[in-house]
Amino acid sequence: MKLTDVSIDNRTSVFILIFVIVIAGISSYISLPREAAPDVQITLIIVATPYFGVSPEDIESLVTQPIEKEINSISDVKEITSSSTEGFSNIKVEFDSGFDIDDTLQKVRDKVNKAEKELPDDVEKPQIIELNFSEFPIFTFNISGSLGLVKLKDIAEDMKDDIENISGVLEVKISGGLEREVKVDVDINKLVHYNIRFDDVIDAIRNENKTIPGGSIDLGNSSFLVRVPGEFDRPYIIQDLIVKMKDGFPVYVKDVAEVNYAFADRSSYARLNGADCVTLNISKQTGSNIIVIADQIKEVISKYESTLPENIQYSVTVDQSTDIKRSVKNLGITSSPDWCLFY
Repeated sequence: MKLTDVSIDNRTSVFILIFVIVIAGISSYISLPREAAPDVQITLIIVATPYFGVSPEDIESLVTQPIEKEINSISDVKEITSSSTEGFSNIKVEFDSGFDIDDTLQKVRDKVNKAEKELPDDVEKPQIIELNFSEFPIFTFNISGSLGLVKLKDIAEDMKDDIENISGVLEVKISGGLEREVKVDVDINKLVHYNIRFDDVIDAIRNENKTIPGGSIDLGNSSFLVRVPGEFDRPYIIQDLIVKMKDGFPVYVKDVAEVNYAFADRSSYARLNGADCVTLNISKQTGSNIIVIADQIKEVISKYESTLPENIQYSVTVDQSTDIKRSVKNLGITSSPDWCLFY
């Protein structure tokens, strides 16, 4: 019996089989992840420990060697490379291929925590860094305009909340902008005059800026929680706090310090065409579809563009989905409909 005879006699079943194969192929094509590069697991973990104002020789003996000694006891370690510079210890730990990253990170974290007991008291906490390509930004855009960096930062924070709600987004980092903070500039000469320690000023502010729970009150069949709210909601309250009693008279914060509602020191800068701006860097979760995420981010940007003043501009500087769409189109059938390429 020939295959052609069977196909002709059962042509309805053949048509159904072809239809199922086509649908399965389209479904697989649509669900296929689009990546600019595969997720590569790097067998390297970095332990960075700042210890400011210390010479390289002391960094080597006080910080690097104790941490190296503990990490070297991990069985999967292939090689340890360290460098000790002024105020900084950097240890690179390479593992054999095929290791479980979560399990290894936990082992390194446990060994570093154990080594911390041997480190000086004033050393900074060691930072354990995992190199992961999936954490690199897949989409970067800038917010600029004439409203000032404070307002631009507020807009970026609102957009960050919306973007982080997108399925597949791992993290949104904001660079640039200004943040408000209360600054208490203490005058050392006034501290000496009133015989007040610097810690007394810190303790006075810390102890007053807290909400105290007061238990509960039972009234009949009802029970009410009691608390004493004390967190500052206005900056000028700080200057009227009492630091210490001297000769029967109170010494206020304003007597030894100047309280200002100013800006925090900038830790990052972002510029576009020479002008200050605020930049958002978006990274995705492993295995997520870059094209779908990028399209949803653009929808969020379009929503804000329609509600904010015209003097606010948005500019995209990194969009990996564009190159991926082009690569998919070049690899696929040129006559394929566009909806097959973008999902």
